[in-house]
Amino acid sequence: MLLAALFLTVCGPPVTAPSPPTLEPAADGIAEPEAPAEPDVSISAAPLVGTSRLDADGLFESEQRAYALYMEGLHAFEDDSDYDTALDKWTEAVATLPDERPYARSRGALALRLVTAHEKRFYRDGDLEDLRRQSSLLLGYQQRLPEMFPDDSAARQRRHDHAQVRIEEIDKELERIEGEHGTVEEQLERSLRGEYEARGDDNWRPDPTDAGWHARPDDPRKAAQQATDREVAPEHLEPQEPEGEPEPPRKKGTGLLVSGGVVGVMGLGAIGVGVAGMVAASRANDFAPDQTPRARRMQIAAGERSNLQAVIGIAGGSAATVVGIVLVATGDAKRKRSASRLAVSPMRTAAGWGGTITGRF
Repeated sequence: MLLAALFLTVCGPPVTAPSPPTLEPAADGIAEPEAPAEPDVSISAAPLVGTSRLDADGLFESEQRAYALYMEGLHAFEDDSDYDTALDKWTEAVATLPDERPYARSRGALALRLVTAHEKRFYRDGDLEDLRRQSSLLLGYQQRLPEMFPDDSAARQRRHDHAQVRIEEIDKELERIEGEHGTVEEQLERSLRGEYEARGDDNWRPDPTDAGWHARPDDPRKAAQQATDREVAPEHLEPQEPEGEPEPPRKKGTGLLVSGGVVGVMGLGAIGVGVAGMVAASRANDFAPDQTPRARRMQIAAGERSNLQAVIGIAGGSAATVVGIVLVATGDAKRKRSASRLAVSPMRTAAGWGGTITGRF
């Protein structure tokens, strides 16, 4: 007893081995440990929830703000390839847009835009969360289709099936990536090199109409409040007074009178040129006794040119004068009681023949 007490004092109490885990017998009588629970990796639908319980002013302002965010995201996505900014803007637009039926199609457009941005970022960064987010957004888009097309079951079904194609593609891609060896970056690099059966660019794309903004067709505010917009509708603009004194309206026939006068003057001028040619041709027939044969031949050639000038000038001028007289007569007839008067008369000057036109309009 003394030796046993001394042993306990020096060494302490005996160490007991830990008891083995309790095993439950299996169906065949062999005990098996419980398997650890697998993590839940199911993808749930994105709620796509926006603002609610807004008054008429709040509905109007929220839609305007959401549209501005939509356009900012579109600019970042298409012009700058800035997918992170586009995702931030479109996500904020979803939360800002009123969560009511008149805005359902715009909400669907934002969901499709977010899907395309996540797809672009996945192929840039290789983050599997972007793949899962695409599937979540498309599931939320499918749930919201009855709000977008409440009276068109065919349109709902067509868009549901179209989104389902991409959801199934994502499921296959996740299954393939999670079953492969290597990091996500290495697998993405193989995909880009063509070692995987890549999805073509034309296999799935959202319809441009569905991805576009659909503004509410009516203004939810009261008529008195609609006048507070920054832009006033054209039909409500106050008439503007023209600067300076307004020009009096033209009387009928003024254009014909002016045109006829101009054509008539041109015709008289051409007749004057023709008459001058006739005079020059007549003078070419008079030869001086001391002229050389060469000088006479040159005088004859000049006379022939003057003859041609006379024929063309008189013929063309006569025709133009007749046209001018007809136009003036027609314009004067349209004037009826107008007090305008127009007169065309030939005039001879030192340089030749011409004409003058005088009138009052």
